[in-house]
Amino acid sequence: LVLLIVLIVVERRRMDRGIIMSSNYKRIIITGIVAVLVGIGGTVVFYFTEIPFAIGLPVLGMGIVYIVAGVIYRNEWMKWIKVYSQSQRR
Repeated sequence: LVLLIVLIVVERRRMDRGIIMSSNYKRIIITGIVAVLVGIGGTVVFYFTEIPFAIGLPVLGMGIVYIVAGVIYRNEWMKWIKVYSQSQRR
């Protein structure tokens, strides 16, 4: 969980700095999927053991946000590449 939080902080900082890499969106989406799985896992564990799933739902929500962010990021990246390649052709 701590690792996940660190990863998110690092990704946020990277995005804030505006480092654009084509592989970045894949990593964001993968992080999102992992977060969703952890969230579902946390929820299921709570369901069967009654351990408060304070982690479950926020992580699940975060994962969904991450996947959406990754998809948006990817679309922006594709647009940027198109614009760039068109300007190069001229």
